[in-house]
This record gives sequence, C-alpha cells and structure tokens, in this order.
Amino acid sequence: MNTKKVVFAKLFSKEAAKAQKLSKQRKISLSLVDEMRNYLGALQDEVADGISASDSVYELTQEVERQIESLDEALSYLEGYIKSYDFTTDKVNALLEKYRNASEDLGISPEDNDTFVELTDMIENGLNDAYGQIEFSINAIKQLIK
Repeated sequence: MNTKKVVFAKLFSKEAAKAQKLSKQRKISLSLVDEMRNYLGALQDEVADGISASDSVYELTQEVERQIESLDEALSYLEGYIKSYDFTTDKVNALLEKYRNASEDLGISPEDNDTFVELTDMIENGLNDAYGQIEFSINAIKQLIK
C-alpha cells in the first residue's frame, strides 16, 4: 500500500501542480484579457468621439463656406452700388454745375430752386453718408474673407 500511496501522491502532486500552474496561467490570461477589453472599449469610445467631433467640424466648415459665399455676393453687390453711385453722382454733379452756370447767366440764384437745393444736399450729405457706410461694410467684408 505504501507503494500505491507513493504513486498516487506523485501522480496527484504532479496533477495538482499542473492544475495550479494552469490556474495561475488562466488568471494571468484573464487579467490580460480584461485589460485588453478595457483598452478596446476606451479606444472605441475615443474613435466614436473623434468621428463625432470631425463631423461637427465638417458641418461648421460647410456653414462657414456658405456664409463666405453670401459675403462674396454682398461684396459684389456693394461694389456695384459704389460704381453706380460714382457714375450717378458724376452725372448729377455735372447737371448741378450746368444749372448753376445757367442760373448765373440769367442772374438768378440756383438756391432759389428747391429741387437744386434738395439734390445738392442729397449729394453732399445723404449719399455721402450712405457711401461711407457702404465703404465701411466693404472693408469689413474684405477683412473677414481674406
């Protein structure tokens, strides 16, 4: 019986050692697997957050591009207005000068004519104010889109 006990003891001690070794390996493996799963989850969250942020930035750039296009259109419109204003005021100034000369030739004051006074005031004050505001807007738009 002694031999039997010795044989069983050796067998079971080897099996027990193997089982203990396997148990430790499984614990280590499970611990590493848990850690890898944690990193996988964290990386998946980071990727999802990065994609979401990228989408938001893309949408924002699309909106900025639309706004820049609108500003370009407004700039063209305002520059067209300035050209028209310059052309019109040149014609009006020539007309006012012609009227002024004709009035002097006739010996009357051009300021006696209400239309002459209103038109002169409009050119000197009202349109100049509008012209200044438009120039300001043009410069502001150019600063934004350059």
